[in-house]
Amino acid sequence: MREVLSNTFPRTFTPFSRVIPAGRTGWMKIYNAGTDEKALFGATINYNPDSQSNTGAFNQGHNLHTLTVTERQITVRIPVILPTCN
Repeated sequence: MREVLSNTFPRTFTPFSRVIPAGRTGWMKIYNAGTDEKALFGATINYNPDSQSNTGAFNQGHNLHTLTVTERQITVRIPVILPTCN
């Protein structure tokens, strides 16, 4: 899933912009609602097109932290596609 955090995503009772105002940071807890454990990994990336002209504009990326270690082993399969160049 790829979405921009806004007042329409994720759907919350209180508008998102009131929970975390512009210029502030916050935490989001993401978890599996099912009974089987799943791996979650990735990165957060913030792109601000105004960063070239505004020195206060924020551009940055960050890897997700390990917050919980499961009690059982989980296998993650990542497909590798070989290039077809000659």
